[in-house]
Amino acid sequence: MPTIRNISLPASADGLQLSVLQVLPSDVPLRGILQLVHGMCEHKERYLSFMQFMAREGYACVIHDHRGHGTMAMEHGDLGYFHAGGWQAMVNDALVVHRWVRDALPQLPCHLLGHSMGSLVVRALVKRHCLSIASLTVCGSPSMHPATPLAQGLARLCMWLAGGHYRPQWLHALSLGAFDRPFRHEGGQGAWICSDPAVVEAYNMDPLCQFIFTANGFYNLFALMRYCYSPQQWQHVDATLPVHFISGADDPCRRSDKAFLDAVGLMKQVGYRCTDWKLFDGMRHEILNETDRLTVWNHILQTLQADSGIRGSMA
Repeated sequence: MPTIRNISLPASADGLQLSVLQVLPSDVPLRGILQLVHGMCEHKERYLSFMQFMAREGYACVIHDHRGHGTMAMEHGDLGYFHAGGWQAMVNDALVVHRWVRDALPQLPCHLLGHSMGSLVVRALVKRHCLSIASLTVCGSPSMHPATPLAQGLARLCMWLAGGHYRPQWLHALSLGAFDRPFRHEGGQGAWICSDPAVVEAYNMDPLCQFIFTANGFYNLFALMRYCYSPQQWQHVDATLPVHFISGADDPCRRSDKAFLDAVGLMKQVGYRCTDWKLFDGMRHEILNETDRLTVWNHILQTLQADSGIRGSMA
């Protein structure tokens, strides 16, 4: 069985303690590192099954709770709050974990995978920093919306009028409420995240998932999205880095095929020539948790194995 470890690392931005989960292979040779970055309104433990699967295949897996997420944030009343450092600090938190795991296992190829909001974080990470990685996987990418600048302005107004900890339910409804509409015939809440009712029920019952972002959180989320989708300031492009977009074909977070392909096209436009994409039919937002999750897991495994070979031969 893989070895599970929990550690704490200090954030470089402000010393905030980052809760880190590591899953290590115990009886197979080490093949590589997989750093995962989770999405909005969830936490690292939701990735444990996938991490154990990858560890059994030889990958040392690591994930941390974003600031404003997880048990420590709940204990401090800070769920959905990014502190003064905002989205830049959130990206730097991922960098802290990245450098820590690379220092611990310097000889192994390292792969980055970000889901949903985490897919924005990993793109911002490679945009802001020169990293030595074997691949980048963009999972469940939220497509850019024309109203994002307006939404950011509204979040800023909320911060000014009511403070950064204020939780604007109306902004939550405007941002995420529409995602359930294609599935309203199924009844209940949150059907958009997964076609497996058990996964949706577990999500709806999880206090670390059921919270409204603060005005500070929404402001920084929208700022992060605008930064990732800007074609400017991509200063550390590795033209040969494999970049993989994977999403559920029924994921409303994509908005449309055109919006999804625009996101893919942007990465190619700024210089990532080895960018590809794949949609999984019948799957929604959380493809790692879908009923046919093993198909997705094996696809990722095979992709990482191929990327390690390609990048290794170029070294």
